[in-house]
Amino acid sequence: MEDFELPIAAEINRDLFSDEIEVYKNDIESFDVDKFLMKNNLQYIQLDSLIRSVDDLSRDVIQNLSAELINKYTDYTKFCLTYAIDGDKLNNNESLAELEKTKTNLYEFISQLELLIAKDIPRTKEVISDTTSYLSKVNEIEQILVNHIRLNKTLARSKELSDALHHLCGSDVLDEPVILELMKQLNKLVLQTFAMLRELDDLDSPYIRHLRNDYQSLIQTFQISMKILVEKCISDPDNYTNLATELVLIMKQTQQLTDAPSQE
Repeated sequence: MEDFELPIAAEINRDLFSDEIEVYKNDIESFDVDKFLMKNNLQYIQLDSLIRSVDDLSRDVIQNLSAELINKYTDYTKFCLTYAIDGDKLNNNESLAELEKTKTNLYEFISQLELLIAKDIPRTKEVISDTTSYLSKVNEIEQILVNHIRLNKTLARSKELSDALHHLCGSDVLDEPVILELMKQLNKLVLQTFAMLRELDDLDSPYIRHLRNDYQSLIQTFQISMKILVEKCISDPDNYTNLATELVLIMKQTQQLTDAPSQE
């Protein structure tokens, strides 16, 4: 089996979301959470870690935004007081009223942010959780399909080699080098097929049962060919020494694999 490396997931930071905001700032409804997760390979991050990173980023953004708003409010107050007309109470009163209105709006905005943290962000985390679970299931199904295809190809190639070996067994004089190579290659494919069927032990679909039957048929044909070769080796041991040695090794292996992958 080949080892597959997982793609590198994007780092959860402000820049990651800033790019998305720039794209969807005029049409936020078109933002697709699934597309966003897959584009940044976030489906490969453990769900707990993903939620924790989003929480940390949310708190950091809210804290910085609140601090910035408060700082700007102080500057705005100083600016208005500097340019207020001395002695003109009407102008001063209007400026103060405007400041009070700004202060009220600021507190309302902070309240909305708190509401966002309390309700909207947990709801978003739930969507992310469901989406991540869905993508994980899709990946699992995709891997099963890949295994099915590989198993089918391996069985098909094994059958070709098995038929060729069985045909050579009928010769009066055996071509020992060719038969040895065929046996080794066929045995290698049989072992691979056995391992792949083991990975699918939990499945019992009609197609899997069909592949298991093909595997059993392959093993039986392989063993019949080897029994024929054993008889020829016994009848002429001096000419088939290498073949006899290889037969003993392979027959022990195939005997152990005969019924192993079958689903009860």
